[in-house]
Amino acid sequence: MRNCTLFVASCDKYYQAWEPFFFFLKKHWPKFDMPIILNTETKSFAYEGFDIKTFSMYEKGETVPWGKRMLDHLDKVETDYILLMLEDYFLRSDVNEDKLNQLITLLDENEDISTFNLVNAPIKMDKNKQLGDFLLRPRKGKYRFVCTGLWRVSHLKEYILPDESPWEWEVYGNYRSAFTENKFYMLKEGVAPYIDYGFSYDWMGIRKGKWVIDDVGPLFEKNGLKVNFDDLGIYRRPKNTGMRSRTKPSLRKKISTSLAQLKLKNVKKRIEEIKMYKIAKQQVEHQKK
Repeated sequence: MRNCTLFVASCDKYYQAWEPFFFFLKKHWPKFDMPIILNTETKSFAYEGFDIKTFSMYEKGETVPWGKRMLDHLDKVETDYILLMLEDYFLRSDVNEDKLNQLITLLDENEDISTFNLVNAPIKMDKNKQLGDFLLRPRKGKYRFVCTGLWRVSHLKEYILPDESPWEWEVYGNYRSAFTENKFYMLKEGVAPYIDYGFSYDWMGIRKGKWVIDDVGPLFEKNGLKVNFDDLGIYRRPKNTGMRSRTKPSLRKKISTSLAQLKLKNVKKRIEEIKMYKIAKQQVEHQKK
């Protein structure tokens, strides 16, 4: 892919995920030719066939907020765009690079596009504003920030505060993004994910700092990968809980969501939302000073 870097957002703690990550990348993207930045604190890593850069910018034992690490590593990117992924996004099927290159062309032609989210989530989108397989996200709405996506580096840096955690970025950064005219697109429902890594709500990769053994156990075994699960530990799916897909909520979920909107607590939620947008606006104004 031209003018794009694979940016793997990780940390030293999850180093055991790196080998399987690159194993599946090599298996399902044999013609991969992008530079790679692996965002870590102090550890380095190499995998045959890949140009992986780890910059080790911090002292061992130093506590560096996620936001600062992201910004420090984004400053090292030499391309206009990145493909942003996390270390436990283990590819499950072959990547269609031609489709991704078409998105790079759209980014070149539309400087107001911040990102193409490469998976679908059941959230509000403007169905009248379509760009290929993607729909425009409304200016105010949840989850405009999704890690799996093509991002314009110059825009992404504006949406991150140095002291934020990834969860704060997803929430507060999302509110801040309402005060930009830049555009956020998400893959529309019914389209196969451009990057297939078994995307689901709870049951994939690493959850709450532990291996989701129901997901990675069979996956690694099938591919002959031997990973020591002891360091991180194992996260087991609660009994009587199915593997929930994030891409298509159940009918029960849709009904319960609709009913919840009628409850008084949603009034309080709306008041809190207004407060959050006010705080976000102040943050944006402070950033511009």
